[in-house]
Amino acid sequence: MLTTDAEILTNGVDFLPELINAKTLMVPIKAMHMHIDCCAREMNCSRSHYLSSVSRWAAPSAIIEPFTDVIKSLHKKLESYLNQSIKLTKTNVICKNEYACDAIPFHQDIAYHTNPKEYYSFTCWLSLSTITTQDGPLLCLPEPSTGVIEPAVDFWGIDFIDQKALDKNFVEKVVSYPCNIGDAVLFNAYIWHGSPQSQTKHDRYALVTRWLIEEDVPSHVNIPNPVSGKFGMWCCHNETIKILSALLDLFSMSNRHDSIELMIDKVILILPELNWVVNMKAAEYALQRLKTLHMASKLHNAGDSQGVVYKTLWHNLLKDSQQQVAKLTRQDQQKPVIIRCPDTAIA
Repeated sequence: MLTTDAEILTNGVDFLPELINAKTLMVPIKAMHMHIDCCAREMNCSRSHYLSSVSRWAAPSAIIEPFTDVIKSLHKKLESYLNQSIKLTKTNVICKNEYACDAIPFHQDIAYHTNPKEYYSFTCWLSLSTITTQDGPLLCLPEPSTGVIEPAVDFWGIDFIDQKALDKNFVEKVVSYPCNIGDAVLFNAYIWHGSPQSQTKHDRYALVTRWLIEEDVPSHVNIPNPVSGKFGMWCCHNETIKILSALLDLFSMSNRHDSIELMIDKVILILPELNWVVNMKAAEYALQRLKTLHMASKLHNAGDSQGVVYKTLWHNLLKDSQQQVAKLTRQDQQKPVIIRCPDTAIA
């Protein structure tokens, strides 16, 4: 894949300590945190609530803007390292925190990019925090690429089990990469990687850029179909819309043209009437987190890197609601079951 003597050629992974000077990163990191505060205020919520819903931002985003000069410096340094011309294809800032502290299961990034236009050669994972072995550091399996791509795994799925993490022979070969600010890990698109659960739940940030080596454009890449899980990353949004709509149908409040934010507001109003909901506060909080996620997606190009928002909503509301709606529907197949609409319902 690569045609230089760089270490990434041999093992598919390389660790570059202080690729960017830590002092150089202090100003953009501070600006990033200020932008996060601004984003939270824009949505009339606290920083902690905002970060309970959002753990990734993709360019273009105000969160990434402070790193413009850093990315230009990365470009020059990486071209010198590889002795080849490269092109930036994607930029993200990702965060592990007390709300998104779960393990990221082992996966190959290339398996998620079935569109040839999304092809890239390698990732530069630049640490913006001090990351110890207890903070959920990046894990990589350093071995030469054979060109074999396994189906993308749906690790958002509520029944997902990371089989790689259970494979003793696989885990024994994995290398952990604790980092200081400015350290970088490079790995090619085929490399298996992930991260363990954060034991400290400290906020830890990374600037993740993907690069295409201009001479490294394959004529064909055989990417197998993904393995979709139950209520996973490829279906959870549509399934959520269906279940929320079905709940509102019970109260004659459904409108197929509603935004998901308005649907959430309506469902919060009828929550007290749903006698199958075990924990009303948890269900409402889960709905508010989903609303925040969708608003942040529109306004800040933000996302949930681990799927925790949808999974939390599933366990606190959607799972039981899906079952109850099906039960009520079976009781009367000829006409919809109409429940009295609360007086405070949104028109």
